Amino acid sequence: MIRPVRNAIILFIGVVLASLLLSALIWRPLLKRNRPTSAPPTDFERRFGNSYDMNGMVLMAKRMPSPMHLDGPLDKVIDSLRDGRNLYVDWPALKRAKIPQNAPVRADVGGLPFQAALETILASADGGTKQLTFMLDEGAVTISTMDNISVPTATRVYDVRDLTATPPLPAVPAGRGQVLFPGPGPATTPQMLALVTQVQSTVDATSWRDAGGNVGSIRILSGNLIVNQTPANHQDILRLLEQLRWRHDLRAFGVRASATAGASITIAFAARALLQQRRRRARLRQGLCRGCGYDLRASSGRCPECGRSFAAPSPAASPA
Repeated sequence: MIRPVRNAIILFIGVVLASLLLSALIWRPLLKRNRPTSAPPTDFERRFGNSYDMNGMVLMAKRMPSPMHLDGPLDKVIDSLRDGRNLYVDWPALKRAKIPQNAPVRADVGGLPFQAALETILASADGGTKQLTFMLDEGAVTISTMDNISVPTATRVYDVRDLTATPPLPAVPAGRGQVLFPGPGPATTPQMLALVTQVQSTVDATSWRDAGGNVGSIRILSGNLIVNQTPANHQDILRLLEQLRWRHDLRAFGVRASATAGASITIAFAARALLQQRRRRARLRQGLCRGCGYDLRASSGRCPECGRSFAAPSPAASPA
């Protein structure tokens, strides 16, 4: 009894492994189609978008002398930082924000990169209210208020019908001609709303206007997401959609591989049972034991080799 069970287990494992290998060969393009390839944006890209060059990166990364403790009015502190740097301060904007030129600054910036040093100085000048910020544009640093500096944004369209099961738009004839225009888009599906929620909660959640931010927005149109965001956040959105498509393809591969393995196991065990049945019948016709194949023509009732019982054939009727 142990041997048939062992053979069945070996057959099962072999069929499963062969099915998985076959599935990997057949649906290999499915696994490679939407593999994530986009790199996440760097911290520098998140802070300054695309409005910088290599000189700007070098400027922001250069460390301040150490030790360096600044204590004085804001305008004097900014002048002490120029030293070949192109710094512009929007004093009218600071005045509207009630931050005077002589706002006191006390900051220890020794050894810090210039970017971190400037952030520390502005935080000291506005009392930690985060009213002041700066932007880098072609090597020039502009210091102003959050309300006055516009964050660079871009609008892009993402086709997500494959992720939300949204059908394509129907074609509507335009008059008598052959030019076709898309008709009205389908109603927003729950899958589409769930995707929008996932994007807004995953990519810079505080920047979306729906969450109280002042940068990002999403509009749904006919299975497409029309997104207005910063370039860095667009990179995050693209990477998120690639990951979702990759997971979708993995699930599809799992379903197909499971179906292939199930069908292969069913066919293999059905063929095994059929062969065993044919083998037993052939042995029975030849007077052999159905279990071990021992010659039973000189035995009666039970196989002397394996102990399997059998019905002795009835004696043939002698001819008259």
